[in-house]
Amino acid sequence: MKHLLRVFVCSLLPVVLSAQVLDNGSLSGDYHFVQILINENGGISTNVRNLGGTVTFDGAGSFAFTGRLGEGAADPTASAGNGAYQVESNGFATLTNPIDGTLEINARLGADMEAIIGTTTETVSGSYDLFMAIKAPTAADNSVLSGSYTGGTFAFPGGTDAALTTALLSLEADGAGAFTALTARGHAINAGEVNVEQANTGATYAIAADGTGTADLAVGTTLFNGARDIFVSANGNFLIGHSTETGGREMFVAVRNLSDSADDSDWSGNYWFAEVILDPDFGNFTSATGGLATLGTGFATISERLSGNRFVSDFSAVNSYEINANSQGQLAATLEADAINMGLGAPSSAKGAAGVAQAAVGAQINALTTTSFFHGLFIAIRMPDLSGEGVFLNPLGVVNGASFAPPTYPIAAGTLIALVGTGLSATTTGATVTPLPTNLGNVSVAINGVPAPLFFVAPGQIRAQVPFATMGTTATIVVTNNGVASNSVQVPLAATSPGIFSFSANGLGAGIIVDSFTFEPISPDNPAAEGDFVSIFVTGLGAVEPAIADGFPAPGAEPLARATDPGIEVLFGFNGTPGTIVYVGGAPNFVSLYQINVQVPALDIVGANVPLAIVTSNGWSDFVTLAIEF
Repeated sequence: MKHLLRVFVCSLLPVVLSAQVLDNGSLSGDYHFVQILINENGGISTNVRNLGGTVTFDGAGSFAFTGRLGEGAADPTASAGNGAYQVESNGFATLTNPIDGTLEINARLGADMEAIIGTTTETVSGSYDLFMAIKAPTAADNSVLSGSYTGGTFAFPGGTDAALTTALLSLEADGAGAFTALTARGHAINAGEVNVEQANTGATYAIAADGTGTADLAVGTTLFNGARDIFVSANGNFLIGHSTETGGREMFVAVRNLSDSADDSDWSGNYWFAEVILDPDFGNFTSATGGLATLGTGFATISERLSGNRFVSDFSAVNSYEINANSQGQLAATLEADAINMGLGAPSSAKGAAGVAQAAVGAQINALTTTSFFHGLFIAIRMPDLSGEGVFLNPLGVVNGASFAPPTYPIAAGTLIALVGTGLSATTTGATVTPLPTNLGNVSVAINGVPAPLFFVAPGQIRAQVPFATMGTTATIVVTNNGVASNSVQVPLAATSPGIFSFSANGLGAGIIVDSFTFEPISPDNPAAEGDFVSIFVTGLGAVEPAIADGFPAPGAEPLARATDPGIEVLFGFNGTPGTIVYVGGAPNFVSLYQINVQVPALDIVGANVPLAIVTSNGWSDFVTLAIEF
C-alpha cells in the first residue's frame, strides 16, 4: 500500500511563470465596478441594493469610489465613499464592501489585473453579494464595444423576491452604438420559473472616453429591458452594468465571445470563480469565492469558500462542462440536454495567436421550457501567472496532496500537502524512514514557524505534512534550500481539509477504496454492494485522539488515533445518501493518511462511477467515484 502516499502534481496547478508575485502595489488606478447585495432574514430578502461606478485604488491599500446606489424600490442616487484593501502574493484580496462598509469582500485579482471578482464570505449576518471590477480605459468610444457577447443578468425588480429574474444574455454590438441582436434566456419567479427565450430589438448604447456609458434596452423582453449604466474595459472584452430604473435592483456581466469555432479544449487553465445563488422557494442563499481548474476535456474541479444561511464552509467538487462552437455552453454538476447556461470569452492575443479564454460568465438557468428554482450569476477570470527568482514557492502552488483542489481550498493540521515552485531543492530525495525528517536533502519547510515533516523534495515540488499544532485561519509557509529561504506564502487554514486519494494520483476518478476485510481495491471488476464495508483513504481530517506526533505513523493497534471532528460523514450517490461509519481516524502505520471504514447504504442508482463525498464540520470534498452494484 505504499502507493497510497505517492502524490503527483497535475495540471490543476499553474505552470506558466511569467510575472512577479502580487502585493498592494499590483492594484492601482481606475476600475469600473458593479455590485449587488442582498440581505435576508429567515430565508426572505429584506433589502436589495446595487451599486455601480468607478473605484480608484492608490497602490498602497486604500481606495475611493463614486457611483450610483439603488436601494429597495427607490430611484438610484449618487454615492461616494472609501475603504481599504489588502492584496496577498497569490492574488487573494480583501476590500471594504462598498455598499456596506461593515462587511469585507473576499476578492481575487485576475491575470494582468484586468478584472477583480469577489463576494462577502466571512459573515453569518445574512448578507450575500457579487462584486466585479474591470480596468478602466483611458481612451474609448462606441467602437470598443463590438462583436458577440455572452452575459448574465440577476434582478430584483422593486427590490423584492416577488419578480426575481435570472437570464443568460446574447448580444451583438455593432461598434457604432447599436445592439443589432439581443436575446435573454431565463426565468422569473412570477412567471412560474419556466425558462423562456425573449428577443429585444432597438437597443442602443453610448460609450464615453473613460469607458463609462449608458444603454437603452427598449422594452422587448421582460427579462432584460430599460435603462442601464454600463462600463467597458479598454480592449472591449468585458461589459458590465446595472439598472438605473426605479426599483431596478440588478447587475449584469458580459464577456466578448472567444471564437466562432470553440470546443471543450479551449477552456483549459486555472481561474478564479465567484457566484451568488438564491433558491427563494426554500430560502437558501449562498455567496462564494473560489478557484476553478478546467482540464480542456469537459471536466472542471472547483473549490469555494462559501457563506450560506448562517454558515461558512469550504467546498470542493468536480463539475462537467461543454463548449459549443459559438463559445456558449454549460457548466454544471450534471450536464442537461439542450441546456446553455454560460459563455466563454475575453480572448487575449497576448497568450498566442489563437488567444486564450480569460473569463467565463454564467447564469442559474436550465433548458428552455423546463423550470429552474435557483437564481444567480457566476463569473470566472483567469488566475495570474506568478514567478520569482532563486528559491521560489509559487503562491498558487500549495494544495491538498490528495485532491489537488484549486487554490482557495484550505490546508489543515496533519494534512499531506503538495508545494510547487522553482529552485526548491538541488536534488530529488525521498524519505526512507519514520518519523519523517524535517530536513531532507538540505531542504526544510516551516509552517507558521514550525518545521514540517517531509515525504519528498525535488527542484519543482515538495510533499510535506502540516504540523498538528498548526492553528488559526491562515498559515504562512517558507521553504529553505541549503540555507536560502524562499518567499513567504500565506494560504487559508481550517480545522479540516478533506481530500480523497485516487488511483490516478491526481485526485480524480476512482478513489483509493478497498474492501475492509479482503483489502481488494473496489473497481468495476470488483464492485461494492449494499451492506458491504469499504475503507476509504483520505488526508486532511484534522486532529486525532490520542494525538500523533508530527512525522510519526498512526498507531497500528488500540488505542487507535480516532478523528475528533464530530461532523465527518461519507455521502454516496448523486443524492448524497450517508453511509454508516464504523471507524474514522489515522490509517494504521501510515503518516498523514486517514482511513474511513463505512458501510455502503442502499442506493437508487448504482454503476461503475458512483460519486462519493467526504463531509466534515467545515469542509466538503466530492472529487472521486467508486463502483457499486445492486
